[in-house]
Amino acid sequence: MNLADIEMHIGGQIKMLRLARNISQRDLANRMEVTYQQIQKYENGLNKISVGRLWQICEIFEVAPNQLFENVLSKTQKVRKASALIPNMLASSQDMKMMMAFQKVAEPSNRVLLIKLCQAMAVKRGV
Repeated sequence: MNLADIEMHIGGQIKMLRLARNISQRDLANRMEVTYQQIQKYENGLNKISVGRLWQICEIFEVAPNQLFENVLSKTQKVRKASALIPNMLASSQDMKMMMAFQKVAEPSNRVLLIKLCQAMAVKRGV
């Protein structure tokens, strides 16, 4: 994994955190005192994020910095988890909301039912 891949991964993690908390790019930008375009560039991995900005983002979302680097090591080692099969930068906001909601379903049998439901709906659409 090269540096650009890591920038894109961290940007995707920031996007997931922002969407999970229903914060717009503009609101996050205001809290960070940058433009919303800068947030877009961070989320798409187009601009590098300084250590100070990473720390600021972690404080805003109340997460440890290592959370932003989650799965980077496994991707580097070519060990893919199911959650890493769809790159964050390709997922729509609806995809992200679905994944975040699914992670909150604790009962394994309910998780299986949700997967079967989604698969059945995808088959009906010819996906």
